[in-house]
Amino acid sequence: GALACLWLMFQMDPLFAAGYLPNLARLTREGARAALDCEPAMPETACFCPPVWLSIATGVPYARHGISTIHHEAGDRTAPALWEPLHAAGGSATLVSFRNTWPPEESARFVLTEYGLDWAAGEIFERLPKEKPLLRLALEHQRFKPVSLLEDLGLLPHEGRRTRAWKMVARDRVAMRALLRLAPDDPADLTVALIHSPDKAQHLAWGSVQATPESAFDTDALLAQARAWKGPVRAAPGSPGTNVASQYLETDAWLGRLLTAVAFDYVVVASDHGMTRNPGRGLPGHHGVESPEGHEGVLVLWGPGVRAGARLEGVDVFDVAPSVAHLLGLPVAEDLPGEVLREAFEPAWVASHPVATVATWQAPDDS
Repeated sequence: GALACLWLMFQMDPLFAAGYLPNLARLTREGARAALDCEPAMPETACFCPPVWLSIATGVPYARHGISTIHHEAGDRTAPALWEPLHAAGGSATLVSFRNTWPPEESARFVLTEYGLDWAAGEIFERLPKEKPLLRLALEHQRFKPVSLLEDLGLLPHEGRRTRAWKMVARDRVAMRALLRLAPDDPADLTVALIHSPDKAQHLAWGSVQATPESAFDTDALLAQARAWKGPVRAAPGSPGTNVASQYLETDAWLGRLLTAVAFDYVVVASDHGMTRNPGRGLPGHHGVESPEGHEGVLVLWGPGVRAGARLEGVDVFDVAPSVAHLLGLPVAEDLPGEVLREAFEPAWVASHPVATVATWQAPDDS
């Protein structure tokens, strides 16, 4: 099976060089890497997360997939995501905390939505701070509680004292625990896991590594945060325990456990954008339309046939879906704007794995 681990990754190289992030560093060293241009997904907003994530999943721009906010539901998507042609071909997918996957689709075998994970995190953690919802959460979302699956995985009902955690960290930790229990015993052909806390921590704490928009990125400050990290903490965002480096290190430790527990054939790591200092008012970390330096994410491909150490040029979000589809043995839709990243693979592998195509992934009755 393939694992598409999707989360924000920016300024990784100083942490790699200093010996932090050993699991991500190994995947990058042994795999192929590219800067991932996210702007084509929705140029008018440039790197607003939902449309970019759905372009990664569908291989098409917002104008075709129709998802622009976190309030959109799975049924609002007007283009098929990777797990739909996979399901049609008899394959299976597990989706963990991916954007706009409520309510769960029949084409995915297991779906742990953001809403369900937030509810479970509230049962397992005493969440800090007592955040007021910044965005509307519809009542029907609040009713969606995947109790049976979380109970089957041994996460609920929770017993004992609830430890304290920031909301975004609490959600990620429940997602990590769930996947670590689910994947070894019931692996899917495609596993997609989205980790949110690195992005949110950087929005809130980016001032700690870049004092002003005119300042250079402070590598020494980032490494100081990494040295101070002792493991998952209970702190609120912006405190010494939860910062730009901490959420990379926690994610890397989780990834190491997952790769030890499950022998994935391929691993794809992607980010939906970069980060820079906010040029105006608002949160310190920023990746809006007026900040081109925040429009560049990261893509890493790892697995058999991948050219170790390859650096790819001219890659954008539309190339992810056809490349993952090809790794899954699926025909690639001819109406996708992206293409399979053949240059990421050894010539012999490319020759022995010709790209099969189909006119479209869109079902005949899709509007």
